Amino acid sequence: ELLSLTGLTEDHIPGLVSILVLIVSITILWYRTSGETQSNISSLAGGSQSAAIAAQVRFDRLLEQQHDSPLPTPASPPLSASREPDTGRNTTIHVTKTNEPLRVPETVPLMTLDQIHSWRPSLQLLPQLPYRASSQLPTTKLLVCHDMMGGYLDDKFTQGVASEHTYSLYHWSYIDIFVYFSHNLLTIPPAGWIHQAHHNNAKVLGTFITEWDQGAIVCNELLSNPDKWQHIATQMAHIAKHHGFEGWLVNIENKVQLEHVRFLERFVDTLRKACLQEIGQHAEVIWYDSVTTIGALEWQNELNKQNERFFHVSTGIFLNYTWTSSHLLRTSVLANNRCGDVYVGIDVFGRGTYGGGQWQCHKAVKAIQDHKLAVALFAPGWVYENLDKSNFVANQYKFWKQFETSLEARRMQQTPFTTTFTLANGPNRWSRGVKVHKGGWYSLREQALLPNIPLPSASNPYYPTPSSQRLKELKVALDSSVVWQGTHALRFDIPASTSTSNDAQAVVRLFQTAIRHQGPLVVNMAAQCPETVSVSLLLVLSGGEQDVRYLEFQPTTANQPVDSSLADLSKDIHAKFAAKYDRTASPVIHRSQNRRVFHPASGQTARGWGITQYIVVEPELRSYVVQEVRAIVRSTSTDPATAYLGELSFGHVKETAATAEELKASEVCITPATKATQDNLDHSDRVISCLLQWQSKQPATSAQVYCNGEWLGQTHNDHFVVASHLVTGSHATFTVTGLPTLDLMDSWSLSTDVTWA
Repeated sequence: ELLSLTGLTEDHIPGLVSILVLIVSITILWYRTSGETQSNISSLAGGSQSAAIAAQVRFDRLLEQQHDSPLPTPASPPLSASREPDTGRNTTIHVTKTNEPLRVPETVPLMTLDQIHSWRPSLQLLPQLPYRASSQLPTTKLLVCHDMMGGYLDDKFTQGVASEHTYSLYHWSYIDIFVYFSHNLLTIPPAGWIHQAHHNNAKVLGTFITEWDQGAIVCNELLSNPDKWQHIATQMAHIAKHHGFEGWLVNIENKVQLEHVRFLERFVDTLRKACLQEIGQHAEVIWYDSVTTIGALEWQNELNKQNERFFHVSTGIFLNYTWTSSHLLRTSVLANNRCGDVYVGIDVFGRGTYGGGQWQCHKAVKAIQDHKLAVALFAPGWVYENLDKSNFVANQYKFWKQFETSLEARRMQQTPFTTTFTLANGPNRWSRGVKVHKGGWYSLREQALLPNIPLPSASNPYYPTPSSQRLKELKVALDSSVVWQGTHALRFDIPASTSTSNDAQAVVRLFQTAIRHQGPLVVNMAAQCPETVSVSLLLVLSGGEQDVRYLEFQPTTANQPVDSSLADLSKDIHAKFAAKYDRTASPVIHRSQNRRVFHPASGQTARGWGITQYIVVEPELRSYVVQEVRAIVRSTSTDPATAYLGELSFGHVKETAATAEELKASEVCITPATKATQDNLDHSDRVISCLLQWQSKQPATSAQVYCNGEWLGQTHNDHFVVASHLVTGSHATFTVTGLPTLDLMDSWSLSTDVTWA
């Protein structure tokens, strides 16, 4: 009857069935895809917690997609977790069954063209501090190529690792471009190096390298198919953008078939254009002087007709190390107005390099500068690899001291400006004067801004300009025994003297800056001093030629009374400020044409440290530029003494707010402890892994993470991976304490509980 009504015959039935099957299949597929998408959106948006955990993409699987490496086999079959609805700042997750354990986040290279071809963006747990270009143009650009022991050592762990003797760079103010180098096909810079370089206004590049016979095979596979090399170039640009660095060094260390050379040239050109589009006009693709325009592996040690074509399609060229003065002369003539894009190689190990490398690298730098070319310093980690590691800090300063008269230190420009003087590694880890981790600790992301004034010696790295005979022997160095935050503080050793002067002082120049003063200023300082010693902060501002102003911030121990006439002078201004910002400005205890002296607006003590905050309201100084940061050490005793500066920061009032909310734990995994994780096992010992996430109102805020009171690590982001942490009992309380970048008086804390049967 249906057929007769529609006018169809029995011959149409098979076709109708096929159409019906197709419609049902599409409907099922749409339903599944929509459900998955909606669950993931619900998870990311903080919807139903049970649905979110059930639908959330497993973090370790995302890592596996990104790195193409196998995951460890879990101790027990992976199941699922359930939790109660989120009830606010303090929540409890009741775990009945668990997920697969998470791994410590780390950066790994891509080993094959197939891995590059199939790479897809994955969950980025550690977003990078963005690169901010410096307005100061260097007279000589410096590229540092970091090649150490195959790469991906302790630096690959993005949340830090328990290790003390490790390598890091201290003299970032000289460095314009940092290249992370290894002998893997595609070297992705570890997150810690990216963070540290960007913190110091330096660019970061990864490395694409092919070598010898295997490299020739890879090049043949890559260049024989235009679709492939175009896609690989595009993928490399996406990878750089995803990880937050600025481009690539391209190093082809093998012969290339003559018919493929033009495709290699087009590959480099495509990569450069893709990086400029994805990353911005500050992107870099630098060609290494190796293969020539006829496909021969012949290092030229200069810019010439054999490699000029590759120079034209890249943003720069990195010349080999065995050059002579004649090579430099010919290079400068051919480069013409692009001399600053020619990076002349210096092998710090001294293998055939001009001047012999090592402690004589400055000779090569001077020769390069004579021709107005750029410098490429290869493997400065020589001081760590080949010398006594226990004396690394002194050797590091000795090595970089040789450049202080030839290379210009870049001025710090970021605001808020803050430093704790901590290195990336140290024997212990401290937080606000409390030792939270006993034993070596290494995290590149935690290294603070370090003084960028030229250093006179390894034993006395930050030299004072004494204003009295009494303190001219003042010694200043980094110290790891008394620390406010991180692994180090700045120590001042004041010598004994027979002088009876009660106003002996020394001025220690710390930082050269170029920070514009644009409104009410907040200044913080944490110092530890005996009663007879005080440490003050001095900012040197410039408003133009011969227009220099000095702002000094004294602790209350200076004990100078406030002149009532000075208070009346700024009474109206301070009243307006207090009404707007609900803060009290610092009293001015001295005012002259070019100098202001302030006492704290507020202060407190914590575990022997004096924390002072100053609020500066000086409208006439708006648009002045802070050009230098100094410390003033004063002593009223003839006995030797030691003082410490643990932190200093300054910025604008609007940059001080810092709060956070909604601490959540997901991807929870609970497994019984084994002898592999604990020698003396208790029946209630468990190993927990999870992903902690929260919402911070100030991205620059750092946070300390604890489990049942035990410090787990520090992060500069709104998340932290807890990987295989041993706990006893049936619950774990995770606490995250935020440390604002600019306000030492403020902090925030969130906690959440995880319980299990």
